[in-house]
Amino acid sequence: MKQSLYNYCFKNGDNIIMFNARTNALAKLSLNEYEQLKKCDLGTKSTITKELKEALVYGGYLLEDKTNELDIVKNNVLASRFSNNILNLTIAPTSNCNFRCPYCFEKDVLRPGKMTDSTVNDIYKFIEKEMSHLESVNITWYGGEPLLEMETICTLSKRIIELCKLNNVRYFASIITNGYLLTKEVMVKLIDCKIKNIQITLDGPKSYHDNRRYLIGKKPTFDRILNNIKDFGDISSNCNFPFISVRMNVDKNNIDGVNELKRLMTDSPYNRYINFYIAAVYDKSDVYNTYTYTSKEFKEIESSLKSEKSNDYKQYYPEAMATHCVCDTLTGLVIDADGSLYKCWEEMGDLEYCIGNITDFKYCSMNHIYYDYMLYNPLENKKCKNCSVLPICMGGGCLHRILRDGYNPDCDYIRKNIQKNIEKSYILMNNI
Repeated sequence: MKQSLYNYCFKNGDNIIMFNARTNALAKLSLNEYEQLKKCDLGTKSTITKELKEALVYGGYLLEDKTNELDIVKNNVLASRFSNNILNLTIAPTSNCNFRCPYCFEKDVLRPGKMTDSTVNDIYKFIEKEMSHLESVNITWYGGEPLLEMETICTLSKRIIELCKLNNVRYFASIITNGYLLTKEVMVKLIDCKIKNIQITLDGPKSYHDNRRYLIGKKPTFDRILNNIKDFGDISSNCNFPFISVRMNVDKNNIDGVNELKRLMTDSPYNRYINFYIAAVYDKSDVYNTYTYTSKEFKEIESSLKSEKSNDYKQYYPEAMATHCVCDTLTGLVIDADGSLYKCWEEMGDLEYCIGNITDFKYCSMNHIYYDYMLYNPLENKKCKNCSVLPICMGGGCLHRILRDGYNPDCDYIRKNIQKNIEKSYILMNNI
């Protein structure tokens, strides 16, 4: 027997805590049990019990000598990537937006127009054809600003919901919106469309947000969005709607507003239904990070803002991943308002990256963009192949930025902080 390449161990009192990055297993061993594990790994005489050995094998800490653990990782990646039982569609009912945020990656491809009835029918027919092998359909409504076309959202949602019901297929839907049009009336319609999560962006308190996320003509938006969020609280208490995700896009120009917005979103009554988080503004033209943060800088900021709530160990617990997003999954597609298909949200509207149209879409006739994403393999990178956090990182994050922008991911932060995060998770688990 041999130890996994992805074992992490640290001492905690009279015990050893072990984490495995491939299986995400966490275990507590006595010092004697840990010594038996090491002897077993070295092939020396060991008195390890059958029960302990089976538990260590089950958790992925011990493997047979002939097992190539990289093959297991590769198999998991391929199985997840080419699985066809879950359909993940990002649908933009319009390519237009009522905002003109200066850092938006779509600002140069926004255009008037909405999804036609013909395109709506083509999307429905595509999903209908896929039904025979599906267990779940996951829809994300996107844009532009999707709430500009509520009628399309309602019409297509109800048709897909009924189709899933007839075929005993699970249905999940979410929406990404700027929140300006999210009135009580609209919220009720979204709930009727079985949308389970709403993501809204606030870029700080009013003084910051209104200078970054404004209407056409630079008219302010913060007060109206905040009132909409307040109204959501009244509705959610009566309909068991899970939560709103409030995202703050962070760069060096608004970092000083993070704590104020966080306090606002996590104070009563918002904390009952708000999930607040930050995301890094990305601008490939900002080569020297004059206003954006490097990956390492942002992760340090993100870590410093994490709550110390005793029941929230998941915020630190490392998680293995096989695919990154819709871009490297077989049944993951982004559908623009005109039916054009893409593999990445950030490419929508840029015809250079279009892989086809929903009208005549066939998996067997994809262009090179499709294969770039689907065949990306971090195991071919020597640095990744030999890395002990490979199952957690899988090559460094966003494939669009790696493959299209030549982004060089900084994985040092994950490697340097994995043990610290495991320790924090373990402590929080034991405080529950």
